[in-house]
Amino acid sequence: MQNSYFEHIAFHQSRNSCLFIENRIIRLCNEKAARLLGGQVETYIGSRLQDLSPEFQKDGKRTVDKEEEVFREAFFLGEYSFDWLCRPCPGEEPCPGEDRNLLIRLQFLKSSENNLYLANIEDKDQTRDDEKAHDYLRAIIEETEDIAVIKDLDLRIIQANRAFLRIAGKKNLHEIIGCTDEDIFNDHVDSRLLQRYMEDDRKAQKLDRGKFIINEEEVIYSDGSRHIYLTRKFPIYNSRDNLIATANISSDITEQKQTERDLEQIKKRYELAAKSGRVGVWDWNLIDNTIYLDQLLTEMLGYQPREIGPDFEKWKTMIHPQDRARVMREVHKNIEGKTGMYECEHRKLHRDGSIHWFLARGNSLRDPEGNAYRMIGTDLDITHQKEVEEELKEARKASEAANQAKSLFLANMSHELRTPLNAIIGYTQILEKDSQLDTPARGRLRVIERSGEHLLLLIDDLLDLSKIEAGKMELEPVETHLSNFLDDLYSMVRLRASEKGLELDFRYVEPLPMQIIVDQKRLRQILLNLLNNAIKYTDSGKVGLRVEKRTEKKRPVFRFSVADTGKGIPEDQKRHILKAFYQIRTHGEENEGTGLGLAITKRYLKMMNSRLHLDSTPGEGSVFWFDIRLPLTPRKKEDKQYQENGETEGEQQHKSDHRTRKIKDSNSMFPSPPPAEGLPDKKIIEKLYELSKVGDVFALEEEVKSLENTGAGYEEFSAPVRHALQDFEIDRIRNYLQSCLEQKNE
Repeated sequence: MQNSYFEHIAFHQSRNSCLFIENRIIRLCNEKAARLLGGQVETYIGSRLQDLSPEFQKDGKRTVDKEEEVFREAFFLGEYSFDWLCRPCPGEEPCPGEDRNLLIRLQFLKSSENNLYLANIEDKDQTRDDEKAHDYLRAIIEETEDIAVIKDLDLRIIQANRAFLRIAGKKNLHEIIGCTDEDIFNDHVDSRLLQRYMEDDRKAQKLDRGKFIINEEEVIYSDGSRHIYLTRKFPIYNSRDNLIATANISSDITEQKQTERDLEQIKKRYELAAKSGRVGVWDWNLIDNTIYLDQLLTEMLGYQPREIGPDFEKWKTMIHPQDRARVMREVHKNIEGKTGMYECEHRKLHRDGSIHWFLARGNSLRDPEGNAYRMIGTDLDITHQKEVEEELKEARKASEAANQAKSLFLANMSHELRTPLNAIIGYTQILEKDSQLDTPARGRLRVIERSGEHLLLLIDDLLDLSKIEAGKMELEPVETHLSNFLDDLYSMVRLRASEKGLELDFRYVEPLPMQIIVDQKRLRQILLNLLNNAIKYTDSGKVGLRVEKRTEKKRPVFRFSVADTGKGIPEDQKRHILKAFYQIRTHGEENEGTGLGLAITKRYLKMMNSRLHLDSTPGEGSVFWFDIRLPLTPRKKEDKQYQENGETEGEQQHKSDHRTRKIKDSNSMFPSPPPAEGLPDKKIIEKLYELSKVGDVFALEEEVKSLENTGAGYEEFSAPVRHALQDFEIDRIRNYLQSCLEQKNE
């Protein structure tokens, strides 16, 4: 046998696992075959196939018989393939390894004195595994969103996955097999783009095995949409190193490119914002003590980046000497993990010698062991802010001085004004008692008295507003009988409501407590301001106060609501009505008053941890309301008013009134007329009635006094008239006298 000939074939040409057999004896075995069989080359030289195998094969045949059969078949057929069970350790008993399931292709070479055969061996189990892996790989390629295409040397498609079919607008692979990119995309892709695809494919054909080219390509789908793909193209060689095709793998990076563009825009915006806001960035390497400063930060101090350099110690010298120790102390607190964020206001020295203020913020980066190795942060130039703060401090000092001067002025002026005003009001009241004055004169005196009272009220409002603004107003909460408080409030406003013919409606919802703790002076002023405003801006209908109590977090909360059916507040004036000295104007008319009531009300409520709310519709009316927490007075069981069920008589009364109490309008507040026998002579009642019709208050007062002085026992009849005269409530008196006449006639 010519060994050099066989060696050349076996070891220099074949990529397979090969055995050369002469007269059924193995003469040559290459390294691949030895590895496949599980031993060394010399182990198999001189052996027969049956020596490498167990006694029986998988099909049940004896190994000796099967060897005879396969060589005979190869001799007659020229080539014969068969399964063969082989032991990895021939001659060893027992064999430590598992039998190998081989596929042998036995090829008869020539017949002479010795019959020569070439056996190509494959591991059948490994082949199945390789086939499975190939199937898995193909399935992955089919399902991936990436495009996979294989083209022959003429750039015609020989294989492609579903992703390529999708962008090509095709459903089946046979529609594109044998086609070029130009055949598929020519109807909607620019020819220059197609030429670029083809040029890249030709470049890939010129590459060596394992080399590739990468390009970003624009891919136009069949629906016309444009996408950016990252394409990798590489050559495919066969086992004999012959180029047979090229492959393209393309990933859609459209979103990634858009993200890159967005990030670039964000970067530009950040740089613009940082430059506009004068925010510089620094990055300190704690390992080698070097620091990076961005260009803006160095420019803010008058330097170029190269002039400062990366030396941290040089950077530290730019911190103001008086601030340096404090800054470094705060820095090391963060490095040591004692603070979550480094933040420090300090001064730095500008190149021109000026001092600039900076707000530094930063944080440390740490390794897995928690050791800081880097610190990154920003420096914000706050020089202008500091200058403004200094100006504000000076302005505040000036404002405080002005407030003190104003308070002193108001205190002095209020004293100077009150003295003559009190004298005027006092003399007016004295003159009103003069019996010789006629009705018109008394009316003029009343005008003087009301004007004086109005001026006193204005002075009080100005003083209160001044005290509130100066922070010198303090609440003085006291125990207050709520029902009496509200009744007094009613009495204070009923005359004004009656004069305008308005219904005054006070409602108490839910049982109200007898006693509360509140600054009753301030609460009264708040409610009077709201009620007087409601009466002032209401021409017809009614004005009402609603009080209700509820519990929030086990604490009593009272809601006070003042409603009217007046003009309402225009939308454009709502935001101004709580300003001092502002008054609502309608149709060019200016209302009387100081314009301080609501401003003071707002400030009082703020002191009471509350706020004023408004609901208003022009032409329909307004509702002002506020919620306020008012502690209740602790009740004692020995209190006579405290009932067995823990309720006061007042609360029980509210419940008996269906949990709602309504104080009726002024015309219905009079008691019913006494019985006929308790009434004076009809002529006396008729005289009084005529005097009420003409509004002669003083004549009425004289007649009532004369009637009571007779001692005839008509006090039950005269008392309501006498009380109403004190408030000049003529309409109430007239209605009452009319009822008395009707009673007398019956």
